[in-house]
Amino acid sequence: MKEIASLRHPALQRYRALRDPGVRRETGLAAFEGFNLLREALLSEVDLLQVFLGDRARRRPEFADLEPRLEAGAAAGRWECYALAGEALERAAHTDSPQGVLAIFRPRSSRLEDVLGADGPVLLLDRIADPGNLGLILRTAEAAGSAGIVVSPGTVDSLNPKCVRASAGSVFRLAVAQADLELAAAALASGGGSLFATSPRGEIEYTAANLCGRIGLLLGQEGGGLDAQLLDRFTGLRIPTGRVESLNVAMAAGILLYEAHRQRTAGRVSGDRVTQLP
Repeated sequence: MKEIASLRHPALQRYRALRDPGVRRETGLAAFEGFNLLREALLSEVDLLQVFLGDRARRRPEFADLEPRLEAGAAAGRWECYALAGEALERAAHTDSPQGVLAIFRPRSSRLEDVLGADGPVLLLDRIADPGNLGLILRTAEAAGSAGIVVSPGTVDSLNPKCVRASAGSVFRLAVAQADLELAAAALASGGGSLFATSPRGEIEYTAANLCGRIGLLLGQEGGGLDAQLLDRFTGLRIPTGRVESLNVAMAAGILLYEAHRQRTAGRVSGDRVTQLP
């Protein structure tokens, strides 16, 4: 394992530069921090380029399980591993309390066709601004069996370090494509899909809608809501909230995805309405 003592090392400077979304777009690379994310990256066979390990990470008992795989990959030329002094790692990190692991990777590239061609509900996200919310949506979408996610231009970058961290590794595996949402909705509808959107005044309560088949679920930005023109294509779904005005977008996504999962698993559907299950 090579050693780095200076923040001026080219590999470390590249890591620091990847905080900038423009650099991520230009290079096609992204970065993450954290021991658990490193483990997820290895299990997911992510295309790693460089891994920087601090003393804190190398002292963890679990590191003994990862070390042989890291060394084998480095020996095969798949990536480079660096030992990094604690102070240098902390200064290079994107977070205030790094866990002793920094890494650069080449993320998977997904097109709209990749998302629409997979099995499961498709999430259509309109201008989500908070990277933590997007990361949580990614994590929930993978857990609930989503086909993938289509994000509109103006949505926060799914490779934002905070989003990657909040996804807990799902960003390594779930297809995420940026595309015009009207185009994506039209493609879903032409393939026999049903289109639903969250709305406080939606005509159907979410548990009464048929979410078993091929569906697109539209959710909007945290503050401004959904584009009115885009909504014309969609059936409004209402999530009861009592006296609360609205739900967090990641929470709403989870509720709808797990209702779709419940219905798909139960498979007891009558017409356009779901037979209520015990």
